[in-house]
Amino acid sequence: MANNNKYDGIVECIDGYHLKVKIVRQDSCGSCAVKHHCGMEAEECRIDVYNKYAISCKIGDRVIISSQKSFLGLRAALWAFVYPFIVLLITFVLALYLLSGNEILSISIAVMSLALYYLILYLFRRKMSHVFLFILESKAI
Repeated sequence: MANNNKYDGIVECIDGYHLKVKIVRQDSCGSCAVKHHCGMEAEECRIDVYNKYAISCKIGDRVIISSQKSFLGLRAALWAFVYPFIVLLITFVLALYLLSGNEILSISIAVMSLALYYLILYLFRRKMSHVFLFILESKAI
C-alpha cells in the first residue's frame, strides 16, 4: 500500500472480524499535516479495525494497522466541517427567505438543523466506521 499511515498497536478486544486496537502516539505524528483531526493528539487512542484476518489475532497481540493518507483526512474534513457548513448556510438562507427576513428565527432554525446533522451522523456512526477504514497489515514482530 503506497502513501499510507502505519501505526503499531495492541489488540484489546476481538469480536468476529472486528478488532479494537490501542494505538500509542508515535514521534512521526509531529510532522503529520492532519494530526489534530485524527484523534491522535492524546497519548493513546482506540481504533476499530474490520478485517477478515482479525480471526487470527488474540488479545494482547502487537499489530500494525494502516490508513490511506489521501482519503482519510479529506473524508473526515468533509464530514466534520464542510458538509455541516453547507447545511447551516442553506438552511439559514432558506429559512430567511421563507420567514420573510426574520433573522433570529432563521438563525435558530439553522443551528437546530446543524444539531440534527450531527445527530444523524452519530446515529449512522457504525456505517461511517466502514467508510473510515483502518486495515490490519500484519502482526508486529
